[in-house]
Amino acid sequence: MHILQESNSDVAVEIEDYVIDIVEIAGEKLNRSFNIESLSWISRPDNNSQVADAAMILKVKARSRRHDAVLIISNPRFPNFVAGAVKKTKQVYERVQPSIQETVLLPDFQDNHGEQSFAVYPKLIPVSENRLVRRVQKHMIESGVNEWLCELCDDTKQPAITDDDIEQRLLKPLSYVSSESRFSADLRRSAEATLQAIDRRDFQPVFTIQHGDFWLGNILLKSGWPFIGDKKYSFSVIDWGTANLKGYPFVDLLRYALSTTKNETKIRKDLHSYSRRSDIPLRQLPDYVCASIGWLGLHRDNFPMERYVSSSEELFLMASRLATENDHD
Repeated sequence: MHILQESNSDVAVEIEDYVIDIVEIAGEKLNRSFNIESLSWISRPDNNSQVADAAMILKVKARSRRHDAVLIISNPRFPNFVAGAVKKTKQVYERVQPSIQETVLLPDFQDNHGEQSFAVYPKLIPVSENRLVRRVQKHMIESGVNEWLCELCDDTKQPAITDDDIEQRLLKPLSYVSSESRFSADLRRSAEATLQAIDRRDFQPVFTIQHGDFWLGNILLKSGWPFIGDKKYSFSVIDWGTANLKGYPFVDLLRYALSTTKNETKIRKDLHSYSRRSDIPLRQLPDYVCASIGWLGLHRDNFPMERYVSSSEELFLMASRLATENDHD
């Protein structure tokens, strides 16, 4: 165990020996002079965590500031998580057009140390914790994020036509929701209604690439202040490990909106814009939300059931309210 001093602090930081080994391996492979003494934790979950994506995240400085990096190491209980997340990120990257590719953050290097997978990413700028700066940054990227979500859907939208996709991504998830007693009666009835609409062919769904955990914390800025550059988008999107390559429209936008604002007028406006761009009626919002809730439930792994149910109910409640108000599509 190495004991380091946190930057600009008298606090001692414990760093496991294998983390030091990983930094040295990455520095050699990338031909970068990483400063071991600069290592500091961004996220350090309990190694006994039952949540697979509870990875260890550290930042490390290099001799050249442009080579500063973020290191992500799999939880020892789920050693392949980082490798799987990188694989999924590359799959997304390969399926989108260049303007979206520029926002999909790929690692500079990935490998395994023993059984644990790890990856080294360029160090970008998270949205500020300062309330005033954070508010300004959110405002500055808002239109870009909305455009990005519309473009991602429009670029990757595909009809649900194969029997296997309809069974695995619609019928089974919706059946799960309709039969799960811990959900509210309204949510279960909505899932059952969607199943009936599919059976009658009144609802002919489409799939799109869905990030799966799209919120402000998974957006990194390419410059903190001011926002400059010659690229279409001023941010990168991280944490694609739970992405669904045949996912559900609207859901990323709604989850993001719930993480940034409670202004339903604004959320409704953004949803209408998304609906027009994608040519997907807004009245279908609860159908897709129910299917996405079921998909997550069937692939919940060790995500706590109580948190899953409460977040699902919040998402469904908002979707139901917004979809029934002034659907102009």
